[in-house]
Amino acid sequence: MLAQPLRRPGFAGPARKCPHRIGQELRRPLRRGVTFLELLVVLVIVGVLSSLSLVSWKSVLLRLQGFGCAGEMRDALTLARMDALSHKRNTGVLLDPTPTAPRYLIFVDSTFPGGPDGKYTAGETILQPWTDLPKKPTILVTHSTVSPDPAPRACNASSSTPAVDAPSGTYPIVFHPDGRAWTAFSSKLFAPTGSDTFLVEVLPATGLVSLLH
Repeated sequence: MLAQPLRRPGFAGPARKCPHRIGQELRRPLRRGVTFLELLVVLVIVGVLSSLSLVSWKSVLLRLQGFGCAGEMRDALTLARMDALSHKRNTGVLLDPTPTAPRYLIFVDSTFPGGPDGKYTAGETILQPWTDLPKKPTILVTHSTVSPDPAPRACNASSSTPAVDAPSGTYPIVFHPDGRAWTAFSSKLFAPTGSDTFLVEVLPATGLVSLLH
């Protein structure tokens, strides 16, 4: 009788693979790499999607710039109206809608000796000096019931700030002490996207300033 070989405790011998597991490994599909044609197709798709997203972001930025210019104009008009209400005086905004360099200033309409006239006169008190509006990519088209000032006019009123001349083609928007506006005013701003327009409007009966898109 042959003696059984001695085994160390806990040693079960070499592991054996089951026949069914061997068959599964043989049937497992082989992995392959990516072909050059597949890589080229992926690169083309990524390029097309990137160009579409770039165009979309560009239009969004242009729209935001147009809205920023319109919002700044609305804020200036609202600030002038609030000053007229709080200080019980005639406060206005002088808008220079030159397409290459649009700008505005805020002033107190106190023309002497005849009193306020709803327009800016050189020598009146300047609350905020000329402030530039974004000139690109926005084009301003302005309409008012008051004709734009043809040229600067002199004034005998005293002012704590240096006199500022009003260039021709500027539009004054003055508010009464009760908040009403002297004139009707509207300014349409066009964004270069072609489909986005912004309208800043002042109603004379109430003086309320609105921004429409």
